[in-house]
Amino acid sequence: MTLWTAQAGALIVPTGLVLAQSPEVVLLANTLIDDSGSIESNKNTQYIIDGYNGALEDDYVNSTDQTRQVLMSTAFFTGGWLCQAVKPEDAPRLTRSNYHPVHSTPLFQASKAMLEFVSNAAAYLMARGFEVFSLTTIMTDGGQYPRTHQPSHVKPIADKLQLDSRHVVGGVAVHDGSTPFKEIFDRMGVSPDHRKLLGGMKKGDRSQRGRDIRRGAAQTMGAGARSQTDRRTWQEETSRLFSIDELNAGDEND
Repeated sequence: MTLWTAQAGALIVPTGLVLAQSPEVVLLANTLIDDSGSIESNKNTQYIIDGYNGALEDDYVNSTDQTRQVLMSTAFFTGGWLCQAVKPEDAPRLTRSNYHPVHSTPLFQASKAMLEFVSNAAAYLMARGFEVFSLTTIMTDGGQYPRTHQPSHVKPIADKLQLDSRHVVGGVAVHDGSTPFKEIFDRMGVSPDHRKLLGGMKKGDRSQRGRDIRRGAAQTMGAGARSQTDRRTWQEETSRLFSIDELNAGDEND
């Protein structure tokens, strides 16, 4: 079966990728990565690259699970798509050549577009007889800017998607010293069970904070690969993997 190219959540034209009819279970592993300038100015770029690539290699490319097909889609807040609906072995690695965190932070606008893409992709595949699971991980270090969108633009899509127990929307936040991520994730529809807050601006050992960011990114993105695609336990199992290690959580401004 031929899949699609997407732009702003819409299904546009075929890409030529063909899915086998068996196994009939498909996992959509989606990652939305903040490419704002604060990532680079806070020296977090390489940690995010390492975390992303670690999960891709360890949890997806090297997976021996034959019970499902995996399609990976990765986008940046402002920089377009790194890959769309590709098999893990064909997914490009994140590098300093394709990841340029020098932009603004359209958190809500980008999240809305990604979740629309996921919803459309799932509907497309389900209409063709596949059982579809998804894990969408949003990685960010700051709130929405410019302020053209609000969490209310994201939450209805996230809530509707997660009414089906086969879909999860997760968030990973690197604490920037001011953004109330708990409140923002709540208002976006990201469950407390599927988010991780990392102490990126907390006083202390810089190398330890870097390790936390790298491990947190890898752990949450890889949760989809390490969870069994069973609709009765999918949300619970991915939640368990998100919660492993509290790492070096930052103080929240509630």
